[in-house]
Amino acid sequence: MLATETTSVPLNNQIIHQIIDKYTLLEPTNVLAYLAQHKNLTFALLEAEKQIRKQFLHEKLTLKIVYDPEIPHWEKLFIIINTQLDADTAFDQLKQLDQDWWLDASDLVNNDLEIHIDFDEI
Repeated sequence: MLATETTSVPLNNQIIHQIIDKYTLLEPTNVLAYLAQHKNLTFALLEAEKQIRKQFLHEKLTLKIVYDPEIPHWEKLFIIINTQLDADTAFDQLKQLDQDWWLDASDLVNNDLEIHIDFDEI
């Protein structure tokens, strides 16, 4: 399967464990409920971790549901790359991830997933 293809993968215990092994889940119950509703993201998350690791080798990856308090029922899953890299380096690496994979892959997840950088304090 090409790195830009996605497919719906049922959210079973094996997939849940794979996701938990690769990501820290903030509010795990909410993240897993979101994934159960958006089955198109399960494969995308597993592939995203592989692609992110090409640019961000050791950074912690977090999954978080983000809500917009001004729009009822609006929510989106974010992959947060937690880094101590300087801003220029981190954004250059994120730009490379975008060019290599994410710009094509993001079209396949129906705007249900975003990738962001969070700068850890040193």
